[in-house]
Amino acid sequence: MQFFFFFEFTYQDFLSELPFFDTPKNDNETLMNLQYMYLSKKDRKAQESLWLISIAIAKKLIRKEQKEKKFFLAASDLEDKAVEAVEYILRRYDRRKDNACWCVRKNFISAIYNGVRHALYYQNKTEQLYNELKKGVNLYENLYCGEDYGTSPDGL
Repeated sequence: MQFFFFFEFTYQDFLSELPFFDTPKNDNETLMNLQYMYLSKKDRKAQESLWLISIAIAKKLIRKEQKEKKFFLAASDLEDKAVEAVEYILRRYDRRKDNACWCVRKNFISAIYNGVRHALYYQNKTEQLYNELKKGVNLYENLYCGEDYGTSPDGL
């Protein structure tokens, strides 16, 4: 038999566990501090800085991915994909009603990289259907249209 222990987890407990660095040494620690300031104090300047720095890092990661995978992306598309990648991560702060205690706990750059991969490679059902149609997939390949509509090619 298993026992489940339920305890009260408050927003103050969540804030006390957020990572914070007194002297940030790199972009990751700077982003963690901005996240802390935004979530603990609802500081809009911190949120703005978090977005701008994250978008700059996302652009670098997209360019790196372009070089490795050797694909073309126009400059305007690069901007759009960078914003989409950052939005994939940062929109969770405001839109997650089921979990008000969401944050990046260890590596912000890694979270941005996951957002970049999502922005570049994820396709929803509509995009998948569009790409299949664009390739020329014949949806009516099993449909027989002969001169004699009364018989099929099987002779039935």
